[in-house]
Amino acid sequence: MDLPWGCANVVFITYPRVQDKCRNCKTFVTTRPKEIHPTKNVTWRLMKAVSTWIDAAPISSVGDMFSISESTARRYDKEYLATHCPDTELNELRALLIDEKHLGKHGYVTIVLNADTGELLHFEKGKKKESLDSFFLRLSDPQKATIEVIGIDRGGAYQSSVEEHLPHCEIVYDRFHIIKNLNDAIDEVRREAVAKAWDEEKKIIKGSRYLLLANASDLDKKGREKLEHLVNLNEEISIAYQLKEQFQCVYQRPTKMWAREELDAWCDLALSSGIKAFQRLARGFQRGAERIVNYAKHKLTSGRIEGFNSLISKLFIKARGVKDLEYMELRLRYASIMRI
Repeated sequence: MDLPWGCANVVFITYPRVQDKCRNCKTFVTTRPKEIHPTKNVTWRLMKAVSTWIDAAPISSVGDMFSISESTARRYDKEYLATHCPDTELNELRALLIDEKHLGKHGYVTIVLNADTGELLHFEKGKKKESLDSFFLRLSDPQKATIEVIGIDRGGAYQSSVEEHLPHCEIVYDRFHIIKNLNDAIDEVRREAVAKAWDEEKKIIKGSRYLLLANASDLDKKGREKLEHLVNLNEEISIAYQLKEQFQCVYQRPTKMWAREELDAWCDLALSSGIKAFQRLARGFQRGAERIVNYAKHKLTSGRIEGFNSLISKLFIKARGVKDLEYMELRLRYASIMRI
């Protein structure tokens, strides 16, 4: 089967083939032209065309386009990618990004990206230490030695693996997750304030989640007026909001020393605030202070991996879910290389 031509949706080609019998094992061996897949009745260029279209359209539509079933389109795509996708480049790695992603019924997977290029280096089921250990065990000692910095969240499993396999490497706590921790803390304060408020006050506080989590610079005049009324209404919310805004200074300082001074000052304020959610957060930040302020040195962000997570979501939508994780890894790896 070959590419559609003109009005013919399905085109078959006829070619001479050579069949020999092996003298030793007494089996027949069929020789095909290199343009034809060795085991499937299809040309490589048809498989390439199917794979290329799957990048741009839902698999069901691609199947209709080439008059093949959806499952056949998946098989052609997987076979083509497995054969033509370049090997993972593990030499001269400088910076890595590590995160987990939830894939519905498949549970969590651990993802490792090259922070400089965005190339997918590792895709393993689970989010425990062993899921990341399997990546580091693939690396030789010279390959490990070139890695200078790794961006992760504050979870313990990945940290433990990095510390065991790359003790020389600096860790940067992901800024996105740190800000999420702050937003979770201020949201906890808001919910507690709703529970304590009287009826009229409760209505105002209950609908204020966006106002409190948004950056002040993103609010219009009406939003700023509502925010000012809200912080004047409740003292704990006012303190929590000021702490959230004050934390931005940690990421605005150009050196680790200045960033550490800002972080220490912020933790002192949070601990003296009397707000349990921020006191708990401050104690956690104090334990990981060095890895938070490493951002000032390396400027390592999770932008590439957040974009990659968006790519995974788009793939799920186009493919209407994914049953084969091996196929998904191939498609994601190919997409990450095409972006370089």
